[in-house]
Amino acid sequence: KAKKLLEKLSIDKNQWYACLHLREGNYAGYSEVRNCSLEHYIPTINFINSIGGKVIKMGNKSMQKAPENVDLLDYATSENKSDLLDLYLINNCKLFIGTNSGLGMLAYLLKKDVINVNFHDFIGAFFGNSKGTLFKNFYLKPEKKKISPLELINSNEYKDYIVNLLDNKSTNLIVEENTAEQILD
Repeated sequence: KAKKLLEKLSIDKNQWYACLHLREGNYAGYSEVRNCSLEHYIPTINFINSIGGKVIKMGNKSMQKAPENVDLLDYATSENKSDLLDLYLINNCKLFIGTNSGLGMLAYLLKKDVINVNFHDFIGAFFGNSKGTLFKNFYLKPEKKKISPLELINSNEYKDYIVNLLDNKSTNLIVEENTAEQILD
């Protein structure tokens, strides 16, 4: 059944692909800290395409459609989107690139190679199949001094950040998504 659904997506069964999931917030609510934008992933998408792969954008139908000038399969917003095909696509991908999400956890459970991008906390960042984790950019207020993940986790600001994140309160940290250059690297 999944293979028949896959035919509707016009994916060559012999072509390798990477699944890409970005958290936009439409599904589980807006979060300035957790959300990220597709525009920063375009150089990485272009790189994957240049070495013979395809990128499939995962997610749900409430996500923004990818711009037409971005060479990826916007499966998330397609009419062929289904839970069964989600499982099939992730199970057969060469690589899963994603934010901290349920689809990322599914990739771990299916023992796929995972690259975590735009992680805003350390939960789930180092599970078994993780090939790398790129944390969001953290800065201390008010001078916007960038701090490393190690400095962050050892700081009182991180403890306050986690507690306040759950309560949607402000913290002494500024959190910005990864740049296109960071993601491509």
